Amino acid sequence: MIIADQISPELSLLISACLRTPYKGDTRQIDFEKCNQLVAWHGIRPLFLSYLEKFELKFPDQDKLISECKSIAFYNLLLTKEYADIHELLRAHGILNFAYKGSYWAEWLYENSSMREFGFSENCY
Repeated sequence: MIIADQISPELSLLISACLRTPYKGDTRQIDFEKCNQLVAWHGIRPLFLSYLEKFELKFPDQDKLISECKSIAFYNLLLTKEYADIHELLRAHGILNFAYKGSYWAEWLYENSSMREFGFSENCY
């Protein structure tokens, strides 16, 4: 079992964002550069931005995060189109298939597939 005081403030904030619960820690203790790295590493930039907006939190470089999320949204649309084409091709040949991707996790967990990145690469923008 993880005890709350044994995890970093950054990870605690990310857990709160993923669970969509208010952050109970002190935001002054957060290393925002480390938090940015964790958010990008775990592919939850759109989810994190939504969380910041929902709980009216301000985050350094939030404008950069907004810009990244716009690029992610565009990239997600391209990948969704590719997946739809591949799905139809496989289905036409009698091959059952299911995409095991972040978009499906986001739809299941948050009822919004845009809350996860679809294998986004830093080189895309």
